[in-house]
Amino acid sequence: MKLLIDDTELRLLLEKRRDYIGRKIGIWDVVTGFSFLVSVVLAEYHNIGNVPGIVFKTVFVIVGITLTVWGIFQMGKAMKEEYSQNNLYNEIKDLNEIQHEFSIVAVKDTFNKHPNRFLLYYDERWDCRFFFSFKTTEQNNEDNIRQRLSLALKVDEKNIDTEYKSERIERKHSVPHDENRVYAHKLYYAKVKRYSDILKQNEFEIDGRHYYWMTLDEMENDERIRECNLDVVRFVKEMIV
Repeated sequence: MKLLIDDTELRLLLEKRRDYIGRKIGIWDVVTGFSFLVSVVLAEYHNIGNVPGIVFKTVFVIVGITLTVWGIFQMGKAMKEEYSQNNLYNEIKDLNEIQHEFSIVAVKDTFNKHPNRFLLYYDERWDCRFFFSFKTTEQNNEDNIRQRLSLALKVDEKNIDTEYKSERIERKHSVPHDENRVYAHKLYYAKVKRYSDILKQNEFEIDGRHYYWMTLDEMENDERIRECNLDVVRFVKEMIV
């Protein structure tokens, strides 16, 4: 998981939790206070001048009782408000500005002698054509990509190879949501080793979804792609072409 955290927000969190970080349950405070109390009770005190020894003993007993009670209070408070490294980690994760982690997958027309096109799908909600994009999983991400491609294109998963290329964080305007959002994109190149006749067509449809083969130049000249997804097009152009 990628984290993008504002330095000021992180400092404020650490300042807020500084009394909890590294704090241990105060059992040794109790032991120390009780040990002091026992030693005071068992000790003998002589008079000093006109002050009887019992006065000193009484004062030290009160101090011992106070330390013991304080230790018990601190131990109870620490147990009630136990704050572990997992608590801190989760609070730091909550500061993460990255709202979406996606794996961008570029599939090239390697069935041609001179491959120069990539496979895009049409997204009705965005009214735009995109590279394959799957939510990044923390475990077995490439396995998930191959499975998703296999289902989408009706290709045996064994005929799909994936190669990780790079990743980057982008802050861009989300057109449907009309707000700026932070995206973490991992880029993969997927090679289909055997294409069906349907997949070799310039345009085709599978399970109601429309697909298009397009060159990067065609994408850069497409007004809607420039508006919604030009950063990803340039990412692919930089890392794969």
